[in-house]
Amino acid sequence: MNELVGKKVFYLEPIDGIDVYVDQFKLYRESGCDLSVGPFVSETDKVYSKEELIEIGNTYDAVIGMHREAFTRDIIMQCDKLQMITKTGIGMDHVDIPAATEKGILVTNTPGQNTLTVAEHAITLMLALLKKLPYEERHLREGFWRDNSTLSEEIFHSTIGLVGFGNIGKMVARRLQGWDCNLIAYDPYLTEEQIEGAGLNVKKVDWETLWSVSDVVSVHCPLTAETRGLVGARELSLMKPTAYLINTARGPIVKVKDLNEALRAGKIAGAGIDTHDGPEPVLPDYPLLDLHENVILTPHNAGWAGPGLARLAVVAAQNTIDGLTGKITNACNPEVESFWRSRFFS
Repeated sequence: MNELVGKKVFYLEPIDGIDVYVDQFKLYRESGCDLSVGPFVSETDKVYSKEELIEIGNTYDAVIGMHREAFTRDIIMQCDKLQMITKTGIGMDHVDIPAATEKGILVTNTPGQNTLTVAEHAITLMLALLKKLPYEERHLREGFWRDNSTLSEEIFHSTIGLVGFGNIGKMVARRLQGWDCNLIAYDPYLTEEQIEGAGLNVKKVDWETLWSVSDVVSVHCPLTAETRGLVGARELSLMKPTAYLINTARGPIVKVKDLNEALRAGKIAGAGIDTHDGPEPVLPDYPLLDLHENVILTPHNAGWAGPGLARLAVVAAQNTIDGLTGKITNACNPEVESFWRSRFFS
């Protein structure tokens, strides 16, 4: 208790609606830090300017955020007081980690805390599309009943292709055990032994095979320079016309222009998209908005479940308290430790 007396912490993006699960401010209060709180995550229009973020970085010892505030190299290099940046979540595409390392700032995240939540969302999208739920619901409301147009598919004996076999890809595979579907995966960073030896009945395949044989392709890789635009016209052209694409990873991994063209041309059966290629929230001209019957769009919501968000908040708070007392937990840049300690703990 009171281990952070004298430390200034800015919780840039507190999480809405998790009070019934956890008091997300409790650990900060008990640590004795001087806590400031910004707008909730849902207040997407309340974005700090570059100048404000630099001022925060020269006033506070730690900041905690989710994705609204981007810490670019230009901002980080002008933050002379800031000791650490804590992410409530796992994707780090909004923080320039090499710049933080160069500046001697520790960056942490909260791996594994909403893995289950995202996996459940991905599987929900698969099932909803295979069962034609968007179309069937609209069909009934318009006064119709079941007919040939409402004939749906089964996940039983379907081939589910996973792009990436990290924590979330593995969790999807784990949750699909017992559904009697065929699971395949592509991950260039894992060997056949690592994928097939995971005990999840998943077969490693090459890139072209995954796209050409899958009934559903679900994307579960991080956004990096290598994966930006990874899924485009070529991949979509390899898919069966009866196949579906799911993206709960990061929007720019899938080229929305190419996806839009493939959907409208009937080259694939449909898509479930939670993360979007372009501004988020999406703008009125987002090309997929008018595709209702075979496309399900959700508002970057795959990880947005109360229990999972509560876990994120608690781990983020503990990461912050640990970091400001000299203990490194869940570091994204562990190589910064020596320089970081020389700056703040010598």
